[in-house]
Amino acid sequence: MKPDFALSLSSEGLCLLQRAGSNWVLLDQVYIADADFVGRMKALRTLLKERSQSSSGVKLVIPNDQIKYYSLSRPKDASPDDIERMIQLSLEAETPYRLDQIGFDWVSNVDTIYVAAVARQTLHEAEDFATLQGFLPLGNVGIAPDGEFIGEVFFGLANGAAPLMECDANPIKVIYSALPSFHVAGKSVEVSVGDFESRRDGALRNSSEK
Repeated sequence: MKPDFALSLSSEGLCLLQRAGSNWVLLDQVYIADADFVGRMKALRTLLKERSQSSSGVKLVIPNDQIKYYSLSRPKDASPDDIERMIQLSLEAETPYRLDQIGFDWVSNVDTIYVAAVARQTLHEAEDFATLQGFLPLGNVGIAPDGEFIGEVFFGLANGAAPLMECDANPIKVIYSALPSFHVAGKSVEVSVGDFESRRDGALRNSSEK
């Protein structure tokens, strides 16, 4: 299942997004410093219920300042298991956390392994915040800067349980805002079609099938 709604989080607040075909629309945003934060969040929940008609399920977008992106050279003939072991060893050098304290995702083409890592505590805090505000977190994702990853960064749930949603082939791209004063850049972050391997499937797949 691919959710039709997402909460994009930041240190300043959050945005509610709705899927529109292969892209997304910004429905509303709430700032943490808003004097009527409780009322604004209630209005956001109401908007979601009106749009979804039933479910309060959302994917959570973790801000990039909480995600560590890096890459490794891929050895010739490396298998997905080999890549996984390489990344696990590299995470100790790239982050200040123990392996069991990290959520990570990776994709690889023929030459390069792209890694995205986040503290599990960050995922727990994001899920706890969303739950406290009346939303149902289905999983955590990231939107990598250009050239730092291939496709959607997919962390799943903080506790490592089976994900409640599927990974999208492309990261979220907001093409329209329902807010008159909000400017949406038209920059594309879609994936170029090509072959890559992903932590989620462990097999060579075309990006259009991710």
